[in-house]
Amino acid sequence: LEEELFKAAIISPGKSFQIVENTASKRKTPTSISFQPRERIFEADAVAKKSRSIENTFLYIQKFLGRYANDSSLSSTLEGLYDKYLLTAEEERGTCAFELADFKFRDEESKVVLASEEIAGMQLRHVKMLAERQFKVQVKDVVLTVPPNLNFAGRRALLDAAELAGLNTLALVSENTAAATYFSINRENNASQTILFVNLGAHSLKLSLISYQEVNVTIERKPRFVTSVTVLAEEIDENVGGYLFDVRLAELLADSFDKLPERKGKESLRTIRKAMLRLIRESQRVKEVLSSNKETPVYVENLHDGIDFKTVVQRTTFEEKCQDLFARIPAAIERLLTTAGKTVSEIDGVELLGGGLRVPKVQAILGEALKGKELGAHLNGDEAMAFGAAFIAANLSVSFKVRPVHLVDGLSFPVRIVLKNLEEGLAEGETLSKNSTLFAPKTRFGTRKSLAFHYDRDLTAQFLTRFGVDEEEKVFAEVNLTNITGFRENPAFANATTSPKISIGVRLNNYGLLALEDVEAYIEDFGKRLKQMTKIIDPVLRRVEQIRQRPQVIEEATKTFEDLIKKLRALPEAKPWITEGMIDTVLKVVNDTSEWLNGKIAEQKERPAYEEPLFTAAEVKSRLQSLKYSYNYLKNTPRPKPPKKTKPPPFPANMTFDVDKMDNATKVEWMNKLNMTNETQFAEFMQAMKAYYQANPQNGSNTNSNGEQSTPEQGTNGEQGGESGQSGESQSNDQGNGDNQNTQNNENGQQNEGDQGGEKKPDDDSQRHTEF
Repeated sequence: LEEELFKAAIISPGKSFQIVENTASKRKTPTSISFQPRERIFEADAVAKKSRSIENTFLYIQKFLGRYANDSSLSSTLEGLYDKYLLTAEEERGTCAFELADFKFRDEESKVVLASEEIAGMQLRHVKMLAERQFKVQVKDVVLTVPPNLNFAGRRALLDAAELAGLNTLALVSENTAAATYFSINRENNASQTILFVNLGAHSLKLSLISYQEVNVTIERKPRFVTSVTVLAEEIDENVGGYLFDVRLAELLADSFDKLPERKGKESLRTIRKAMLRLIRESQRVKEVLSSNKETPVYVENLHDGIDFKTVVQRTTFEEKCQDLFARIPAAIERLLTTAGKTVSEIDGVELLGGGLRVPKVQAILGEALKGKELGAHLNGDEAMAFGAAFIAANLSVSFKVRPVHLVDGLSFPVRIVLKNLEEGLAEGETLSKNSTLFAPKTRFGTRKSLAFHYDRDLTAQFLTRFGVDEEEKVFAEVNLTNITGFRENPAFANATTSPKISIGVRLNNYGLLALEDVEAYIEDFGKRLKQMTKIIDPVLRRVEQIRQRPQVIEEATKTFEDLIKKLRALPEAKPWITEGMIDTVLKVVNDTSEWLNGKIAEQKERPAYEEPLFTAAEVKSRLQSLKYSYNYLKNTPRPKPPKKTKPPPFPANMTFDVDKMDNATKVEWMNKLNMTNETQFAEFMQAMKAYYQANPQNGSNTNSNGEQSTPEQGTNGEQGGESGQSGESQSNDQGNGDNQNTQNNENGQQNEGDQGGEKKPDDDSQRHTEF
């Protein structure tokens, strides 16, 4: 929500990542919202309202999240962007809130004031509505991208905004980190690499140095090699960005407009906010044209006082106007490499993100600063961050099975804790002053740190950090630790020989927020004694619990044994393919388990109650569960498939199966067809075929006692061959060549036409072939 345009990606079960389109079917949506007397407007329609409704139209609300209304840097930022709001302070926290101009609530004296979290929540709610309307799903969870220097108050405010929108935030991820995670999916190889990501957005330059490695981690108790994405360093400069280029170009056009003769002696156009906002919008178009052209004409109708503005802008003139902004880019790269302890030669690749990098001068400066390294464009600079956030969301959610990625990221600046006395006027030697670094830069999110020390006075703990290169370290939270002073007045601690040991536990969670998890103060002498007593008492408590559970688990086991035996004996009737041997195997396991339990019960009765039990309730339940599994496995044994019926190879009707009566040529021919080389094997096979055809005359011709296949005589006028109307095979002479021609009767016993031009109809049960 910080940039001029936002992109959102959605992932749902069974579908791939997809970009959410806005109401105009565009993949990029303006980050804008405008409040009008009777409506609330989003997207491009809200941008169009900016010049006419400046105070009620918001283009980059995230800049205000978590910031105090009296922040002087915020006012200067708004002036530099020619923006204006009726800024006020939220009553309880003093953070930014906005009064809507010309809005009344119930009565004339009331005002409509919206907190920055409420406006951001409305925008997130709009994105949620777009996704649900387009993909017909309910959206509940979200991963939001944030700039790396977003402070704790800003992160907390963004979480509140998401909650107002009805979204559960899984994580807050740096924009470049999201893009780098998406880049890891389709890397060209699995070798270790160090990649520089350059993201020049509308309002800031963000640099990230990312290390890629294949690491062995344990997932679901199994070791696997996954890609590790480690953020080595991040850098951000909020004084350079695509929108700032637009402002510089608008100022260049305003100066040209002031030089017109009809403007002589009048106030500068820079002081007229409405006209400057129109020029900024025009400058966005001009900048895009200058990306591919050396010059372009500019025309703005009725810019101010009824004057139409015409001019021509040269690319070189624009670049000279932005020279100080361009100079900040190599300086930021130098700071990033210094923080990471790397040199340009150690960078394996460069990936470009953000629309500001389309300016040719920016690419030239990057090429020079990186000593000619190729500027990669393997990612869609506008959508990579949205896709990366969706991929991280899928990894964090239990509803998706995606390629795991080991992400190592943290805050860009250190977090320190300072401990001081809460009481004043203490004598020398009684005071305490501790200064310790809790989290070093880039300590991984989710890490927990503890600080332990001895002291006997009430304390105050201050937490300090900074969120920008130019910012000073500030206290962002303060906690008082009380009820420590005067501990010896408690009779229980009267004989204590040492001061209390104070332990402070702090966690850096997935949102980049600090959570004070626990603060304890205890006397170590009593702590040691408590541990000794625990070693004695815990076994006693375990034995008492086993005595209480034992009757219940024995009763459950007895019922389980009886139930399983009854079910096993009934199985053959319901599932006859389950053999007695299979059932006896499971029955034996049931009986063995029953005998084991009865033996343990008898032994336990003779064992003193103060000794460890011979068996536990958990052990019995585990064995019962194993028995149930064995029974279910047997019960679910599928019915065996019937064996496939194999048919012998078809033989001609006049075929003899007696090898001794075959001529040599026929024997060689059939041995080759059957792929046999051994005559003994061939003789045995033919004997088997003879027996088969005698036993199954319906599968082929009847075989006579001499081992030859024979057929019934051919009937006339449709008479059936064979007995009882059985279908037979007919044989006729071919008058042309005298060869035997085989025909078959159909299922009704009718004769098929032979070689007199009739069509031969094969039998469904058996069909003669002469080839294999």
